[in-house]
Order: sequence, then C-alpha cells, then structure tokens
Amino acid sequence: LHFWIIWGGMGKEDDAFRKWFRHLGELRSMFPNAVFLALSATCTKTIEKRVLNVLGIDKKNVKFFRLSPNKENIKFVVKKVPNSVGAAMFWLMETLNNLKEKFPRTVIYCNSIKDVSTIYNFLTSEIPDSLNYVQMYHSETPSDCKSEIIDKLGNDSSLRIVLATSALGMEIDVKFCNSVIIYGPPVNVADLIQETGRIGRDGLPSVADVLYNSYQCKQLDTEVKTFLRRDVCRRQTLMENFHTSAEMETVKKSLNQHHCCDICAELCTCGHCILLPIEKLMNCVASEDTAKDKYSSSNSETISYFHESDQFSCLSDNEDQ
Repeated sequence: LHFWIIWGGMGKEDDAFRKWFRHLGELRSMFPNAVFLALSATCTKTIEKRVLNVLGIDKKNVKFFRLSPNKENIKFVVKKVPNSVGAAMFWLMETLNNLKEKFPRTVIYCNSIKDVSTIYNFLTSEIPDSLNYVQMYHSETPSDCKSEIIDKLGNDSSLRIVLATSALGMEIDVKFCNSVIIYGPPVNVADLIQETGRIGRDGLPSVADVLYNSYQCKQLDTEVKTFLRRDVCRRQTLMENFHTSAEMETVKKSLNQHHCCDICAELCTCGHCILLPIEKLMNCVASEDTAKDKYSSSNSETISYFHESDQFSCLSDNEDQ
C-alpha cells in the first residue's frame, strides 16, 4: 500500500514514478458498493490519511487492524560520515580485506545506482578476490544475476555483501543476515522501515546502521531528519510515525535499552552491553583522514550504470556452499 501512495505521488505536483496509481480511487465511482481491502506492512499515519483521501473513504466507515512494524531484535545506529564515498566506506574495505569470506553477511542499501557502483568498484579494485563474495543488485543488473543473488541470499552461501538500491525489495527473504547498512537514508520513514527490516528474520540480535552525510539530508522528509538528529530513543522517534499515543505505550514497555539504539546504549549503565560484529568492525578502523581520497566522489545523483564483463560477474558456479 505504501508503494502505491509513494509511487503515485504524495501531491498533485509530484513527479510520480507511477502516476496512475493515484487514480485508483476512481474505481470506487465505478463500483460504489464494493468493499476495499488495503494492506501495508509500513503505513504511517500520514500515508493512512492520504489513502483515505485518494479512495474517498470516510474514516468512520473503516475498520483498522494494526500490527506494529517494530522489530525488537533490530538495533538502530546512526552515524554521520564524510561526504565522499571512499572516506565513508574505507572501514569496509579494510575489514573486508582482513576477513574476506568471514565478513558477516551484510546488505548495504544506497539511494542511487551510482553510489552502489562506486562502492562496488572501490571494494573490488582494492580487493580483487572480493568478486567471489561481493555483488550489487539494482534495476540494471542482468536478470540471471538477480536470480542468482536472490538464491544465494536465501541460503548460507559465500555471498557476504550485497550492495543494492531499493530494487532489492518486496518478496525478498534474506537469511543468515543480521546486519544492514543504509548508506544515505531513504526519503521517507516507510522506506526506512522496509530497508532495515530486511534482516534479522531469524529473531537473533541484529543491527541497522544508518550512515548519512550533509549532502544526503537535503531531500529527506522531516520525519527522517528527526530520526537522524533527535537525541532521544531512535526507536520511539521512528515508531511515533506509525502508532497512536496509546499504541506507543505498548512499544515503550517492550524496549530493551541494551539493544534498542545507539542513544539508549549510551545511557545504559549496566556495563554489559555488547556490540554486534558489524558495529565492532565499524569502530575498529581509523577515522576518515586515513582514507584515500582518490576513490571518493561526493556527487550522489543517480545515473545509469550498466554491467561490463570486466566489472561484474555472477557468483561463481563452483563456490563452496
């Protein structure tokens, strides 16, 4: 449901990805007695109002059934990083080079194909054998490679890192993965919940690291900016967009300060809070001034990127399972 509203445009002047989505409400004039069922895993209060408006439905005639999108096993961590991709991801190259196939499986979401390809080329040029366990997934990825990557994400394969745009989205079941990195937050909180929720399907402690720079904040919705910059519990800040005040009381009761977010962890005085593997790796590498600027690019605008034979290869058929 949230894709229908977002892709159809939140307002009349929007440059909609799927402009006809906003005209679905016209079906009601053709079938005035039909019952509408609207489903969404991440419907914010703002999107809910928009849905009712587009469909011309009186809220008094609607029955709501809500389940919280809150996944208690996923910790939220936010870090501001340098504008250049190379400096922001230097830690990734260093730790991947050291751990190789032992690197914890991680999905890295980017806002553009350009950022995906820049990080991919950065890693594979510095670590040539990483071609065996690092891949990218976006709208220009060949179909056979998409299928292979999805298959590898569904089992305990040697695939360690997938760099992806939102093309790696609906109907994807990522297994054996407890860390996701969001390089450049999505514009709205619904997509943020979608991307962070790709991991931790096994119920084990997981972490969503949201990395952002000043450039990437320009087009974000106010709710996302608040999530990034507010100095109180990030989980509460995020969930307030989906729940009523009464529902938020239930969310607050379920909070685990040890594994809620980076802000709650700083306030915890137990002395026994444990960082997850990807957090330790991010913290163990030197600061941005160690990075090599020659790999950097501060321009994050989306451009077309096509796989060349010497730049992209499908996962090896004879890789160890």
